[in-house]
Amino acid sequence: MTTSSGEPERIGLYISPGALDGLATPAMVAESDRGVEHHGHWSKPFTLGLPDTVPPPFEYVGFAWNPEGHPQRDVWDMPHFDIHFHFEEPNTVSDIDGGTVDELPEEVVPEGYRLADGGSIVPQMGAHLVPSDAPEFSDGAFTNTLMWGAAAVGDDNAYELHFVEPMVTTDYLRSLDEVDRRPIAHPEVYPTAGWYPTAYAVQPLDDGGYVITLEAFDKRPA
Repeated sequence: MTTSSGEPERIGLYISPGALDGLATPAMVAESDRGVEHHGHWSKPFTLGLPDTVPPPFEYVGFAWNPEGHPQRDVWDMPHFDIHFHFEEPNTVSDIDGGTVDELPEEVVPEGYRLADGGSIVPQMGAHLVPSDAPEFSDGAFTNTLMWGAAAVGDDNAYELHFVEPMVTTDYLRSLDEVDRRPIAHPEVYPTAGWYPTAYAVQPLDDGGYVITLEAFDKRPA
């Protein structure tokens, strides 16, 4: 959605009424032709296109259902959705190999964030950065956490941010009765010039569905 002046207002994903009923179990995902296994956890990913009006740097959405969560164990191993808003095209992301990132340049890391899961790089995805004060790291419940992703996707083979990712559990969605809007921490340096969100929101709708949106965009240089 854009404003009357053509500036981005919101980019989001709509979850339709009833979508939380009858979600695939781990066994069902494992038996499907879309199931992907990461360290013993099954995930069912989808690639979703974005409208032509969506501004750079956004290219597409990678949406995944994780019926038993995913690593880090005892942190994110709860049923939840991952919504990756990618800055690169699917072919570029699919070429990302596994491995480990030991550290990232300080100017690339959003304020208050750190590498997650020991810097592990998920193949065809990248490394993840997580807010250090996320409640799930201090005996709190994992409900709704925003990640940034990094990978060596540029011509110089240097690590850069290439997606922003809300993660939301099904328990959290079912309990939500009003909009939950939160700020997004930012880095000093961006991978490319474009419009970057400074907030995101998860909102229940009157029709029984939900919408997860990136909002409050600022135009930032590379």
